[in-house]
Amino acid sequence: MIECRFEPLSYMLLNGLVDLSYEAWCEMENEHAEVDYSPDWEAYQRNEDSNRLRFISLREGGNLIGYASIRIESDIHRAGITFASFLDIYIKKEKRGYAAQFVRFIEKQLSGIGVVRVYATERVRSRKSPARFYEAMGFELQEQVYGKTIGQVTNE
Repeated sequence: MIECRFEPLSYMLLNGLVDLSYEAWCEMENEHAEVDYSPDWEAYQRNEDSNRLRFISLREGGNLIGYASIRIESDIHRAGITFASFLDIYIKKEKRGYAAQFVRFIEKQLSGIGVVRVYATERVRSRKSPARFYEAMGFELQEQVYGKTIGQVTNE
């Protein structure tokens, strides 16, 4: 049985998130090779505590098979508009047939808390681009984001 639901970070950390997030990291084409896997769970928690971040789980038989972390923001350019951005979204490779169901659930839940727009990003140079999936789900390419490392990264 598949279940999707909002879950607190603290619960997810005790019930599969650490291992699954590491699996997601290993699967990524790591364009930031200078940075080790080192999620800042305290920063995630602070954002969740301030209602700026929500976690949604995808479970099968109680086991975590996918998750999303969603940043919730007030649009400073358009008063009264709340938008959301996927920070993380990952589903175990062998369970990706549930992806559309998972995204539809996320959209319904976000709409229910007043979110008007939702954004998803992808790595432009990735060979594993989810662009076709996002387009099939009704997302449209709207922006390109450029980034570069400007300081030395220290891994502690």
